[in-house]
Amino acid sequence: MNANAARLAFNEKRETRLAPLPIAALAMSCLIAASSAGISAYACDTPELRSTPDNGATLILTPKECGALTAPESAASSNLPWVKPYTFWHQCINAHEHITDFLVTPGDYTSWGRLDVYERNGTPERKRVIRYWGPMQDVHPTRRVETNPAYEAIISGFSFGNAHHWILHGLSLHRPEPAQFAGFIGYSGAGVGSSHVIVDSILLENSSNYGIRISAASDSCIQNSVLRNPVLGISDKPGIQLKPLPIVGPTQGNHIVNNEIVNFTDGIALTNYTPTQPGTLDGTVIAGNDLYVTPDYLASQQDGRAGCTENGIDIKVGSSEPSRPVLVDNNRIWGQRVMKYCNGTADAVVVHFFARNVQLRRNTIFDVPLGITSKIFPDSSPTTRNLVIEDNVLYGIRAFRSDSPFPTHDAAAMSLQTPEIVRNNTFSHIDKLFSGDVKDTVVAASIFSGNKLTAIRDLSHVPSGFFMNNQVWDSPPSAWACQ
Repeated sequence: MNANAARLAFNEKRETRLAPLPIAALAMSCLIAASSAGISAYACDTPELRSTPDNGATLILTPKECGALTAPESAASSNLPWVKPYTFWHQCINAHEHITDFLVTPGDYTSWGRLDVYERNGTPERKRVIRYWGPMQDVHPTRRVETNPAYEAIISGFSFGNAHHWILHGLSLHRPEPAQFAGFIGYSGAGVGSSHVIVDSILLENSSNYGIRISAASDSCIQNSVLRNPVLGISDKPGIQLKPLPIVGPTQGNHIVNNEIVNFTDGIALTNYTPTQPGTLDGTVIAGNDLYVTPDYLASQQDGRAGCTENGIDIKVGSSEPSRPVLVDNNRIWGQRVMKYCNGTADAVVVHFFARNVQLRRNTIFDVPLGITSKIFPDSSPTTRNLVIEDNVLYGIRAFRSDSPFPTHDAAAMSLQTPEIVRNNTFSHIDKLFSGDVKDTVVAASIFSGNKLTAIRDLSHVPSGFFMNNQVWDSPPSAWACQ
């Protein structure tokens, strides 16, 4: 595949229409070939969406009715998904225990309140499904509404509390009700959490706070979805947040796959429970996502007076064991910027606080002021913390403002403040390999091997022996190609 064909193939698979990406032609064909390989293995399988629903176990919903139940014209909303009285969605689902497929015809369902699934389950053999059912039902909602705005089913938010084996597919959230998070998968009340919940191919935009939170939920997926353009505000607004809740139950084995997350403070955040009880996120997979900030949204933030931009992926908690690491694989991250009146340093990926057993593999990072940052961890051994940075491509990283609020933490591929394992990466057309706030002792204790560097202006802090185990060119070799 040549560079132009690869670029077209990549842009075609996104749900919104993007201009061609400014990645160097030397790497493009390798990047796209890699990005298309292996992602499907991380996605949750949804055979229920590929089969014809059983007429005896289906219910067709309209904005005015759920079977024999008449929908309200308006609904009282709650700031928290577990607060009673439960919504009309909750009543609808509870009244139809035998239904496996809730087929949601086009229309506005926001008067039903939050789509609340509480202590109701499918089975491992047959998940229960809530899905859009109408014209172009096999097309993503971002594309459907381009064809005809009437081709969508609109909800005000969703929550799965102590619920297991469900699929939510093809619905739209255009301005979710004001709540801490527009979507939620996890616990409710005194429950022990959720599992095997799949949120697939939704459109979520204009949320006032978080996009989706997973907490006390396991083996669930958010996939093939578009989350974009939260309402401006200086509070922290991750697109998707995973937060352990050890006092309730595990949060493990969750997959965030093939989503487009646009203009959130953090695209994806892995957040500790408390400073003294951080929790773990064993087996988390973040793969095949596009996490970016657009120039017009950056301008609207008024240099931090109206909104903040922080990280593509913010990792504050990892896994408890190397055999089930937090895996960040094959994502594309770009567009973050430092805001003068914000605390964020606009790293594409930052690993800090309690994070250990983290693998950053095959990611593409470009057009950011700093690529990958690892901050202080109690043990300074790279094998104990077990952060592995390998097979990534970092390109076009530079200072974007002359008055940088963080002058030593800018314009660099990496800021390693603890020793790490860095191997088989490509670094190209970057101001500095290491940021000015690294210590030579930390870099010397890191492990570097098999990396390729070209057009790096500043190689300060490179440790002794680096050039024996890594390749460095002033400009890309003409024979540089996929191996």
